[in-house]
Amino acid sequence: MMAGKIEKVPVLVTNGWVRTAYCVIESLGKRGIPVHVVDRSNYAMCRYSRWTKTFHQVPNYYTEPDAYASAVADVARRVGAKVLIPAHEDVITLAVRRHVLPPELKFAHVSAAKLMIANDKWEVTKLCNTLGVPCAEGFIPESLDELRKRANELEFPAVIKTRIGNAGKGVAIVSNRKDLVPRYAEMLARFSIPQGNWPMVQEYLGTDICGVCMIYDRGQLVASSAETYLRSKEKDKFSTTTYRVSAYDPDSITNCKKVADFLEWHGVIHFDLIRDPKTGVGKITEINPRLWGTLILAVAAGMDFPYMLYELALTGRITSVSKSYAEGVFARWVLGDLIGLLNLMKRKAPIAMKLPELSEILFTPLKGTSDDFRMSDPLPFVMEMADYFRRYRATRSSNPAEDGMVR
Repeated sequence: MMAGKIEKVPVLVTNGWVRTAYCVIESLGKRGIPVHVVDRSNYAMCRYSRWTKTFHQVPNYYTEPDAYASAVADVARRVGAKVLIPAHEDVITLAVRRHVLPPELKFAHVSAAKLMIANDKWEVTKLCNTLGVPCAEGFIPESLDELRKRANELEFPAVIKTRIGNAGKGVAIVSNRKDLVPRYAEMLARFSIPQGNWPMVQEYLGTDICGVCMIYDRGQLVASSAETYLRSKEKDKFSTTTYRVSAYDPDSITNCKKVADFLEWHGVIHFDLIRDPKTGVGKITEINPRLWGTLILAVAAGMDFPYMLYELALTGRITSVSKSYAEGVFARWVLGDLIGLLNLMKRKAPIAMKLPELSEILFTPLKGTSDDFRMSDPLPFVMEMADYFRRYRATRSSNPAEDGMVR
């Protein structure tokens, strides 16, 4: 390998259904890197992209983790992949089963144990409190009787949140004391959660949500960016953001760095924070120990995390760090806004109350970039819509939770 020049070796990207994977294959494909994709669904949007060289169907990693890891390993050997980039929570599945993967397949990640800590919202809360980092305060009751007693001490609204979950799944906002225990018990039953893994009860901080994105090289921060979330699929709820803007937020980056430094991170990591309405301080609510849904915003603003991750895995170091990061860059998840319209139409409320939100979605200026729609590569967006419609038809939910996803 020539100094200063990175080889264009084949890369295997997982979870081809998700727009995060689409951002990765676009970033790498534009650089002439051969990209191969796997997913459990033949509807996966990345399968139909101009940037995808081959597509392969694999088992569901939530329900068949061993079979999934073996299938990924087989595909990697077949296509000659030298770099692996998991695009979702399968980063943990594959880290745990690293021994199954070909030794020549490069994969940048911390230990599976640290990935599991960062993926557990309660472990993150405890870690933040130990380090003195601002976070959303919470507790886990030992019994429903304890929860009933502590309800008198809580401020409402309050949040019930499972320890493991993504995209707002396993989250409920409780508006008053009398609903707390019934809603908590309902969540235990719905997701069959054993007592040793009961959900948190967390303070409600509102909806001024922001994010911090980072990439580390063996415990050293290499690059970071920040973003503010302007809209989500469901108004005033902890659901996936559909519209956001790049921002300057050094205080939040400093606080998140304390956590990632303590974990001696390696690879990518993303923090969700909510600004305390009383102080304006961003409080950490959870960590994504993986690539994140708003990834395209960072790339558009100047931080090409997918390529940095590729370089880190392949060479063991990052030399391609951008020297600038632009504030005020916007990114929109187009299908997410369409789902938001569907949720708005379904909501039981007078039309007059829906009009401001409807106007906000329909008349937001089409500036910046989008997560999923490209005139030069239109088929992925079409198949993304088909895939989401298929899931909605099967579950009657715009945010369905699969077995093993929430716990």
